[in-house]
Amino acid sequence: MSENSPQPHVEREIVEIDTYLNLACSDMSSADSTDRSATIREKAKECLDLFAEAIRLLNGAHIVDIRIRLQDELGRFKLWATNIGVFAELQMSLDFRLREFKDVQETFLRQLAAIESRLLQRTSFSNDSGTNFHV
Repeated sequence: MSENSPQPHVEREIVEIDTYLNLACSDMSSADSTDRSATIREKAKECLDLFAEAIRLLNGAHIVDIRIRLQDELGRFKLWATNIGVFAELQMSLDFRLREFKDVQETFLRQLAAIESRLLQRTSFSNDSGTNFHV
């Protein structure tokens, strides 16, 4: 195996990160229990914090491909949040605009909870044989 080619476990983990992040946006069944008092803004902020923590943990690891993929997903998440006004102020915010539509709010909260859950599940380190980051 050449020095420049990724290790087999890294390639597998890259596929895993892509798969789970794509599923996180559509898999709402894994996040049945959403915090009813949380706002969309608060849940999105928690996701941002988890993305940042995962990227921080990867900074010391030699798994550059996974860190780059995770940074790409974070960029897409931020773009999505900005475009729909998740972090906008007052009446422009998504929470305000959906205040009369609790079912739609719950859908957003479930999707964010799914992303949060997957980030929490996958950001574990294993020191068995080096650092394995599972995203």
